[in-house]
Amino acid sequence: MEMFATAAVIIVVAHLALGLLLWLRVRKLYSYPGLLGFPVFGNLYYFYRTLLLVSSESVANRMDRVAQKYGKDGLCFHWCNGFKTVVFVTCPRVVKEIVFHRNLYDLSDVILRGLAPYFRGPFLNFHAGAEWKLKRKEYNIFLRKSNVDREYFNRFIKTADELVDLMLDSPSAIDVNHLIIGPLLNTSMGTIFGNENSLVYHPKIINLMKWLKIIAQYIIVNPELAEPILTIFRPIDEIFYPKAGELRKMIFGRKDNTFKSIQDSLPIKENSLSMHIVSRSIKNNNSKNSLLKELQELFFTSTNGLTSFLANSIILLSLLPDIQERAWKEQYEIFGNDNRDPTIEDIQQMEFLNRVIKEMLRFLSPAVSAKMASGDININGITIPSGTNVIFLRRYMRMDPKHWKNPKIFDPDRFLEESETLKHSHSPFGIGMRRCPGEYYSIILMKTIFSKILRKLKLRTLQKDFRFEDIQYKCIIMMEVANPPLLQVEERE
Repeated sequence: MEMFATAAVIIVVAHLALGLLLWLRVRKLYSYPGLLGFPVFGNLYYFYRTLLLVSSESVANRMDRVAQKYGKDGLCFHWCNGFKTVVFVTCPRVVKEIVFHRNLYDLSDVILRGLAPYFRGPFLNFHAGAEWKLKRKEYNIFLRKSNVDREYFNRFIKTADELVDLMLDSPSAIDVNHLIIGPLLNTSMGTIFGNENSLVYHPKIINLMKWLKIIAQYIIVNPELAEPILTIFRPIDEIFYPKAGELRKMIFGRKDNTFKSIQDSLPIKENSLSMHIVSRSIKNNNSKNSLLKELQELFFTSTNGLTSFLANSIILLSLLPDIQERAWKEQYEIFGNDNRDPTIEDIQQMEFLNRVIKEMLRFLSPAVSAKMASGDININGITIPSGTNVIFLRRYMRMDPKHWKNPKIFDPDRFLEESETLKHSHSPFGIGMRRCPGEYYSIILMKTIFSKILRKLKLRTLQKDFRFEDIQYKCIIMMEVANPPLLQVEERE
């Protein structure tokens, strides 16, 4: 009995010491006094809470609540994952002032470090050094406007036609989240990877992609636990997911063989971003594991966000009949009764559709983004210390009535006049040096698909009493509809 009492005393004293250490570490930064006004126990509470196995939704909600309760002047100091200090940014004015700061180019490892055993390209290259800048330049070149318009646009039209046919051919209600994965995977394969293959339509690949984003959210918010587990799991993952291994070998093995004997003087043989990555990797004598991580990152980032957004935005459109009809009328003004394929010039004329997509992105783009301060950042007399994780609460800002009029109402016309406030609180593709290089690619693909859908189909939900106001949202990687209704379509006359 005495031994247990001694152990209990040691545990209590150790925790009090830990709580005191945490308080001393952040006492000049954080904006609240701790649980029940007592910093030591309050610090312990938040310390352990951020180490628990949680979802992206619970983390995003906790960040929003803490920032709303304790934030001041658009900033709220906090910490997570033990000793890591973070500051939440909740004001577009602060975003504008610091996002291009020379000490804010690095990526935070608080959110994405757990994916390191699988991904290591420019998106998860945490330090914005020479290697990152080279890769980012390459991505910008291959995803620039001229390449998309000339090389990829015809593939986008093919994808749009395929989706319309699949929706028309569905014998009953449509699960759009399931239906859209295959065509979008094949689009990425045909453009960025230059290697279309029917394997992406296999039911096991479809189901794996649906589960991957759910698993990824737990990896992202629990990096200390996820990273060592995935490091062990990666070499044997094909045992558990043989179809995924087959797809990986099909994509990456072919490219490795193609460039096995490449010489520095040889040009790139195929005009695809993935081939260029392989060429550069072999010229630089990078390991196969390093190459595999970059290509896996490219595959996931070029497919996950688009499949999630397009599926959920189709659901939103089905619940907005007035918006759907306005968007159709714009299509009719451009095409009339002509069934021809759209051109890039047609796409550029779709101004209302462009605003609809922006408003959909306001509801559906990621809840947060994060960077690392590589040096002190001073703003309005406040210092964000070097090493602080700067987390932009993007969902919080997008739904803040101080910055958006009636933020829960779907109103594309709010983008008729874009202010600096809207620009820096919206930013669905990020802002600053880390802005997504695939923004133009994504927007053109979205507009092409919506153009075809609007001209040929009418969308509605199977549940006739289900309204836009009934939608519940959840944060996975993108924001998604948590209670998606099944859809029905009818062909326009």
